[in-house]
Amino acid sequence: LSGLPASGKSTLSKKLSEHYGWPVYSVGQQWRDEWRRLYPRGEPPFEQFWRNTTTEQNLEMNRKAREVFEKGEIILDTRYPIYHEDVPGLFIFLTDGLDVRAERVMRRYGGKHKEDIIQELARREEDELRTGATLFGNGYDYRDSLNYHMVLNSGILTPDEKFKIVANLMCNDIENY
Repeated sequence: LSGLPASGKSTLSKKLSEHYGWPVYSVGQQWRDEWRRLYPRGEPPFEQFWRNTTTEQNLEMNRKAREVFEKGEIILDTRYPIYHEDVPGLFIFLTDGLDVRAERVMRRYGGKHKEDIIQELARREEDELRTGATLFGNGYDYRDSLNYHMVLNSGILTPDEKFKIVANLMCNDIENY
């Protein structure tokens, strides 16, 4: 799974994991765990920490994710599927409007103004595009639908609808769910 920041990847990953009994490996969570290990007091903020990671650190994080993905029966939450495109799997991208994603963040975390969240999400997306271009070449855009088997708009689908679509693609036996 890949997608825009706050597009519902974690929610879909959790539903798929519960159904299939497969673990979720989230590259974003790996970065958050590393940030918490290095900065247990939360300073600098996560976004600043991630923005300052090196190309080598990002390549290493993607290499580790690939090792896990190659073993199979895993739900991989990653920003850059190009690194894994030669490994058999179903590649799905989640998208949604910036306003809807900001509302989702507000519901989950609260305490921030919507305008601030919109700016933060837009900046993260820019950072991720820049990092992808550095890692995989200037023409690389992880949002390009050609990188995926399917693109789902989280704004018009419920989490259950997204799950049913993906499960149907995986096993063609959705009637039992």
